[in-house]
Amino acid sequence: MKVLKWIGFILLGIVGLGLIVVVTFQALKWGSWPWQLGTLHPDKLPTFVAHDYLDLHQVEAISKFRSGIGHDAHDSFETCRSMKHYFMYNQDIQDRTTIKIYSPVNGTIMFTIPDGQDKQIWIRPDNYPQYSIRIYHTKPLPGVSRGTKVTAGQHIAYHSRNNTNSDIQVGITGLWRNRFVSYFEVMADEVFAEYQKLGFKDRSDFIISKEARDADPLACRFGFGGTGLFKTERPNEVVRLRPAGQPAGQIPAQAQQQTQFITANPIKLGQISAISKFRSCVGHNYSGYNVQGELEAANRSMKHYLKVKDPKPEVFAPFDGTIIKVEAERAAYGKQVHLVSPAHPWIFIFFHVDLNPDLTVNSAVTAGQQLGRAGTKVANDSFDFTLVKYENDQPTYESPFNWMAPPVLGEYVARGVTKEALVVPKAERDAAPCRFGSQSLDPSNWINVR
Repeated sequence: MKVLKWIGFILLGIVGLGLIVVVTFQALKWGSWPWQLGTLHPDKLPTFVAHDYLDLHQVEAISKFRSGIGHDAHDSFETCRSMKHYFMYNQDIQDRTTIKIYSPVNGTIMFTIPDGQDKQIWIRPDNYPQYSIRIYHTKPLPGVSRGTKVTAGQHIAYHSRNNTNSDIQVGITGLWRNRFVSYFEVMADEVFAEYQKLGFKDRSDFIISKEARDADPLACRFGFGGTGLFKTERPNEVVRLRPAGQPAGQIPAQAQQQTQFITANPIKLGQISAISKFRSCVGHNYSGYNVQGELEAANRSMKHYLKVKDPKPEVFAPFDGTIIKVEAERAAYGKQVHLVSPAHPWIFIFFHVDLNPDLTVNSAVTAGQQLGRAGTKVANDSFDFTLVKYENDQPTYESPFNWMAPPVLGEYVARGVTKEALVVPKAERDAAPCRFGSQSLDPSNWINVR
């Protein structure tokens, strides 16, 4: 018995010593003790970001801390929310790999971690070594690697790819737990002053509070590679950078003409077998404000899906305008293509299309010009389109059929499709919210094309 007792004491001693070693290792490596992670208070956070990590004139919008943008990126104390900021580049930047990334602090490179085609850069601030700053989607400069000393404002990397935006995350990272805070909460006053020049008053403009997020929770699902994905994103949880009083990227006031501006059919109707209704239950949630200024519930698709007869039907410019955005779809075929015109405030969006190789961002197009083909692969696949405009920094969605010129709309009427039949009234959808999934196959969501 004495032997067993002594063995027990020895084992307890080994476990205790192991815990001491682990905790000490954390303190030495990360600059923090495990029990410190739960004691952070926003009013007591240090402000050590001495230089912005991007040039603000290259940024169009920034997602809010705890937003439903991108993917789930929570810490050990909260769940199902993005506890970082996406910095979304201006759409007129043709080559994002020329965008410089700067160190926001005086500090040391902790890691340059491979992340798919990119690298993450982790930086430890000199004066607050318990914190780490992570910058995603980078291509570090030669010589920027683990242990490199950097100064605030030093050019350390370029953005890695043209089909991504940049994101940044700040927090105390422990051996088995972490605690994230907003980049803006640790930003020095002189850095935030640049945002104040753009019309922002307070750092809270860029933050959804924990209480507000808990009261309006997101839903997450397990995604490829272990990343948590949002079942429904919140595209309005961004802040658009703007000069005083004018939202960036908004159509000028003189262009606010309301006419039937879709003067060419964006598709060949002979290549399409059916069109889903606006506010249908096809696909996934895609919702926001309507033209009456009402925020609609997140249980409807405020766009149209087009079921194809041929694997790759042609798509055409619906009006004279300019391509302002070409973006890879996150988990499917083809790309999003956004078109604008100075004659109206709407942006026409194609989803899942393969653009002609001679067209890119800033290409001018004319009504009826072939832009490319749908990225669909077999008959009965679908691609989609919609209209969006930004008012008071919020997205407003509308059916393109409401803005088709009579000759264009006449092509649909001749095949048994009317714009009235293609829209589910808001009250009707409110009374019967979508669950999606198998509902996509419900014939009531579709109008057949003769």
